[in-house]
Amino acid sequence: IIGLPVLRLRGVFLAMATLAFGEVVRLAAVNLDVTGGAEGLTGIPNVTTTWMICLALAGAAYFLAMLRRSRLGWGLISIREDETAAGTLGIRITYYKVVAFVIGAMLAGLAGGMYAHLNYLITPRDYGFFVAVDLLIFNIVGGIGAWYGPILGAALLTALPEVLRGIGVTAGPIRLGINGLILLLVILFLPNGLASLFSRSRRPDAKAEPQ
Repeated sequence: IIGLPVLRLRGVFLAMATLAFGEVVRLAAVNLDVTGGAEGLTGIPNVTTTWMICLALAGAAYFLAMLRRSRLGWGLISIREDETAAGTLGIRITYYKVVAFVIGAMLAGLAGGMYAHLNYLITPRDYGFFVAVDLLIFNIVGGIGAWYGPILGAALLTALPEVLRGIGVTAGPIRLGINGLILLLVILFLPNGLASLFSRSRRPDAKAEPQ
């Protein structure tokens, strides 16, 4: 029982360390000439189109769905649930974590490349602390229990400002407050995120009676 709060605190510390490392990388990019400094890289040709984005999203979603059902996917789930128990079952913890890091880096690189070729430029502030926090919120709201959870969270919170602007809510603090309210409601009533709504709908309401 005592170990559970310790494991949770460890996860919080690791998340904070990850965010801090991202901020260190951003500050390094601001002060390096090869990255263009604070102005970033400009004059990037615009070659990203809507169909490319849709194709990349569909390909990434299919890849993650297949990964979830693979041996690697089950191994990663085991590590997420209980790293110690997974190690005792013979799962190579370090190997699986490195593979997960490489997969995440590949997807992030693909998204970053398409983003740069969509907006003509890329700057260090495009990947600052608040962007990392937004990514975490996407996962929390959408849910990490299913491969499509983060997609749901990202779609909802990305479209929400446009919807609010359409109904006349233009003040930034109000929009941030609504985002915070949505996050709070999800944490209170949907601990597993929006994806849990779909998983519940697939469950039978009652077991079939025996013949």
